[in-house]
Amino acid sequence: MAREVNIFTSNWKKTGVNVNVPQYSVDVTINFTRNDGTQGTATQTLKFPNFLNNVGAADLKEWLTELMAREARERLGVDA
Repeated sequence: MAREVNIFTSNWKKTGVNVNVPQYSVDVTINFTRNDGTQGTATQTLKFPNFLNNVGAADLKEWLTELMAREARERLGVDA
């Protein structure tokens, strides 16, 4: 059962420090239908964290905030 939890983040800023993290590679295939009804497939190999270089700061902040909130809820046993 999910419980109401308030999580606040603030003061997001680039520190200017780069850190080494393990790199992962994943093959992604997306099957989709275009607006005209035709089918399409796109396949690409993504490397993490490298692909984050192409993510806008606002999206990255949103995704990382959601990830941190999920991890915090799990560690604190909020939804247990």
